[in-house]
Amino acid sequence: MKEIKFILFVLFAIFIIGCSENSTEPVKDENTDPQFPMFPLNLPELQSQNSDYQDLKNVANVLKQNHEFPWNVMKIYQPKKNGNLWTRTFLMGDFTAVLTVERKENEDLWTLVLNGTDDNSNITYYNYLEREIHVENSGSKISSKLYEENSSKIWATIDFEKLSDNSWEGNVNFIGIQRIEFKQNKNKSGELLIHGVYNTPDLITYKSFWNETGNGEVWKYDDSGNEIYHGAW
Repeated sequence: MKEIKFILFVLFAIFIIGCSENSTEPVKDENTDPQFPMFPLNLPELQSQNSDYQDLKNVANVLKQNHEFPWNVMKIYQPKKNGNLWTRTFLMGDFTAVLTVERKENEDLWTLVLNGTDDNSNITYYNYLEREIHVENSGSKISSKLYEENSSKIWATIDFEKLSDNSWEGNVNFIGIQRIEFKQNKNKSGELLIHGVYNTPDLITYKSFWNETGNGEVWKYDDSGNEIYHGAW
């Protein structure tokens, strides 16, 4: 878990110093293994090595990795079904990771719980709820909470929703650090904004727009909201 947080903080420093769009909807069948809702921010793929485009692509990838992490790790293990509860379990020594999906009337509730000592990080977990994810049955609204190690304190939230025009809007909040908003249109054009540097949570520090071909522009701002950089690709 630490590796993912580390990636986020490295990404955060970059900005201080200068699946398809339809894959999000889950399969809804009581006898079918639930499929995890994929992250809807997918930039048009360019061959460009432009640093502004690569920075934006890195942001999108980190957001996607944070959302899809439990599924990418646990999907290789066979699920077990008990009533409306699906469970995938990973065991290594005394370390256990359990990914469950509870299929409720109006939503699927995903949880990842860790117990024991992780030999890679040497951290011991005590029935640690790493995250919980609520997915509406329509698949059009997803809400996640990520918790600090062995704590009930939330360190990040990830929310995104499908709108009536088939575009997606999302909000990723790294509590006390920064908030990232994005919009992904049906034609893959979109925008991304980063708010806040610690003590300025509402200040926009980064703004980017791109069209359906992937070409776009970027602006960066200092702690006072003054533009310090403008680029395009």
